[in-house]
Amino acid sequence: DSTAVLKSTECEAWQDSASAKILFIQNEYKALMPSAMALQISDYQQAMFRFNEPEKTFNQLTEAYRLEKKQIEDLIATLKSNATHDALGNEITPIYVQEALKAEQKASQDWINNWVNAKAALNQTESAHQRMETDIKAIVDSLKKTIE
Repeated sequence: DSTAVLKSTECEAWQDSASAKILFIQNEYKALMPSAMALQISDYQQAMFRFNEPEKTFNQLTEAYRLEKKQIEDLIATLKSNATHDALGNEITPIYVQEALKAEQKASQDWINNWVNAKAALNQTESAHQRMETDIKAIVDSLKKTIE
């Protein structure tokens, strides 16, 4: 799902935008801040730290996918060539093939599970951002009106 990868790269833009809003509030809010507002801003700031993680995670998953794909392609090529030994010198027997296929299936399933988990985490980060963004934008807009 390439949309998850594209969405994960947006996190840097979200972080830049969030940082600018927090800085603006810190610089412009002159009164004693109500605790509810301070909590909103604190939650928003904490959510901001999660914005870096999705792109890094999806880059790692993409690299793991490339590696897994190459391993499977190498195994297929070895089997198609009727080789008697693998690149490490191990004898290719029916048990070797079964074990190799099991290992590749497990690695592929693990990768799929990691992708699904990463995508769910990204969706949660995006939802939290969207939910909090409205409240923080209202605070910023309100401050801007008092400045004008």
